[in-house]
Amino acid sequence: MNKLGAKIVLWGLVLGMLIFTAIRTLHFLMATFPPGQQYVAFLALAAFDVGVLGWTYFATNSAEGVAQRTLSYGMIFVCAAGVILTTVGDMIDVSAQNHLTQAPDWWLTAALWGVIVVIVLNVLAGILVHLLDPGHQRHLAQETARDEIHRAALAGIRKRAGEIAPQIAERVTLAWQDQVIQEMTGHLPPRSRPVALPAPRAEETEEFDEEWVERVNARIEQERARSRQRSAQAAATAEQGDEVRADEEGDDGSSAVALRPKYRR
Repeated sequence: MNKLGAKIVLWGLVLGMLIFTAIRTLHFLMATFPPGQQYVAFLALAAFDVGVLGWTYFATNSAEGVAQRTLSYGMIFVCAAGVILTTVGDMIDVSAQNHLTQAPDWWLTAALWGVIVVIVLNVLAGILVHLLDPGHQRHLAQETARDEIHRAALAGIRKRAGEIAPQIAERVTLAWQDQVIQEMTGHLPPRSRPVALPAPRAEETEEFDEEWVERVNARIEQERARSRQRSAQAAATAEQGDEVRADEEGDDGSSAVALRPKYRR
């Protein structure tokens, strides 16, 4: 029970101080807006008093990973530093106006630049805390792996393109050639089949062979006729010689013996 009461008292003190500092911060920030736009200063409280509560809640309940926890805990102190600057600056400015003290000339300028830095850091931290989320980191790692795969695939495509380019070019050229032939000759009438004519050289050779055979046969027949004629003349001459010798022997008183040739035709 005492622990619970102590926590309640503690949070009461913290909330009371935050309400006080929020009023001082709001008054200081309203001085940076032109008349009629002072209400915008309520939005700037998100980088100061509200920012302290918001970053504390996120760091203790939702931050995952070292990067997110480090960033969220660091922003708690950044917002707290902004609250201190605006509170002290507003108190000194108002006190100087009430002649309680005299504010240095550089003090309000330094406090103003501190407010600007705190607001810029809150904007950047809000972006980074989402980028450092472990789920986003896993998604980023997967996309990086996909990028590697895509680069490898593109490299393979470029390599294969150099290998298949000549084959594709040849096919495209043949297709273009067929298309041009079809376009240029499509209007022509169909070509008739040529009549097969006999080869003149073969016919001349055949006639030459027949004529040569006829001349050879005629020459052979002439030689045969001449041979028969010579044989007949030789036989007639032999008979005449036998008859002459027979007549001479008869005239000499020899016995009349009719001599016959040994070979007769």
